[in-house]
Amino acid sequence: MPLSAGYLAPLHLVMLDKAGWRLCKSKFTLDQNGFQIFDLPTTFKHWHDRKAVQSSYMKESAEVLRKNLDGVDWIYFYSWRLRDSQTGEMDQKRKVDLNSPTDALNPAMYPHIGQHKLKVVLIYWAMADNTHTGESDVGSVLRAKHYLKDNADDLLRGRLRAINMWRPIETIEDYPLALAESNSFTKANLVASDNIRSNFQGETFFGMYTPDYRTLHAAFKFKSPHPDAKPRRSIELRALVFSNPPGLGNLSFLPNSQLLYGTAWKDERTTEFTLKAIEHGYRAIDTACQPRSYREDLVEKAIQMAFTCGILKRREDIWIQSKFTTPGGHDVDAALYDLATSISEQVHTSVALSLTNLAHRETLDPLTDVGVYIDSVLFHSSYPQFKDTLVAWETLSTYVPHKIRSIGVSNMPLHILRQLYTVADIKPATVQNRFMAENKYDIPLRRFCHTRGISFQAFSILKDKLDLLGSVLIEKVAASIVPGISKGFALHLLVLGLGSYMRVVNGATTEEHLEENSRGLARFKVWPVCEMIRLD
Repeated sequence: MPLSAGYLAPLHLVMLDKAGWRLCKSKFTLDQNGFQIFDLPTTFKHWHDRKAVQSSYMKESAEVLRKNLDGVDWIYFYSWRLRDSQTGEMDQKRKVDLNSPTDALNPAMYPHIGQHKLKVVLIYWAMADNTHTGESDVGSVLRAKHYLKDNADDLLRGRLRAINMWRPIETIEDYPLALAESNSFTKANLVASDNIRSNFQGETFFGMYTPDYRTLHAAFKFKSPHPDAKPRRSIELRALVFSNPPGLGNLSFLPNSQLLYGTAWKDERTTEFTLKAIEHGYRAIDTACQPRSYREDLVEKAIQMAFTCGILKRREDIWIQSKFTTPGGHDVDAALYDLATSISEQVHTSVALSLTNLAHRETLDPLTDVGVYIDSVLFHSSYPQFKDTLVAWETLSTYVPHKIRSIGVSNMPLHILRQLYTVADIKPATVQNRFMAENKYDIPLRRFCHTRGISFQAFSILKDKLDLLGSVLIEKVAASIVPGISKGFALHLLVLGLGSYMRVVNGATTEEHLEENSRGLARFKVWPVCEMIRLD
């Protein structure tokens, strides 16, 4: 744009020295201000080694995102770039390979915005080099679809954040960064522009001047820099950060949320095994108000012990799922409700028992205590008559969202699920079914769930009569994640790789398997989604 197209106006900038930065860094947060600053030293030094950056430094950066952001379920680093202010000063005419991240670019000198599906995110670590806004919300979605292809639709059902992680490689003595608070401007102040590369076309926002905003982020050259000032050298990573879709309460925001610890058939050792699972990082527990297979009361004992030991701090740190089981799933002489009462009474009695068993604290009345709730209750199986199934479902629905955060179904065939979904006011948030060759891996039912944002919890996957464990497919998955991981857990991860709507119920009891699950799942979260093998 020629200078004659506009005019230059001085801006007042507050420059922060090291002490001032420390005072202010706690004031700004990504959600409230659009950027956040962290004091995070690194020992990494091989900035011009592409393989080292993409293996070691990206892994380190992924951990930063997980530790400092809520709800990080998937991370995909789609690009990175070195910046060097000396590059432009030395040779304005040199050719730049935009496909080579180690071919350093000049700091960007124009106002721009970081990309985000719902709001503007400028910087995560400190800053980028421009007052551009990075990519627009449209640009972020285009990036996801371009890089993640068939998996993008699954991931985009949840929350997408596009984050630029900027780090100085050396002390910054020139070309520092100005940042803008995202709440100081609106889309009316932004202009969308095509962002065209040889293999991708996206969209970027550029900022127009308005006296209301407080400086979009950009590099700027000091008017009178120190004559011996070093060039500005930095690295920036651009990440697509996904959170699972709503409907599962805080499950998406807990670590290792893809794995639920299954407490069936643990009998008198339920407390021991459940506590051990929590110690190894499980934060989602599956149980049921059905004494034939579960000890719901002993699950709560393990959770109480985890609070006492300090492993859990708040109720929100653990996600608890129980079940209402129809009369056919109970032993006549051991049922927890009167099998001769009405269906509504059966549901009410079962829910009251579950709330009492899982109260997590002393309470006079779990039905009225607002701090006592269950995250999810599944309708286990169905009644012979659909009208009775509907009565039970409608009764369960009366507890949502206060005493039960969400409801779903278990061991339910597709034709009944479809009927229920069509007529029910509160739709099922979850389906928990066996995942086996005998039922053709529930492909039609999972497709139904996938297209409606319903979470699918797979169980009994290691009891499959089809020998997937000995297949080349499983060997490939195991080798791609953590060398030496068992084929059993590799099968779990293969199932999770079918889409972000998938969960696995896992009932490991040995230290070896629990530790393997924790390590394997942590690695799985940074495994590029586009490399996952699909069974659909």
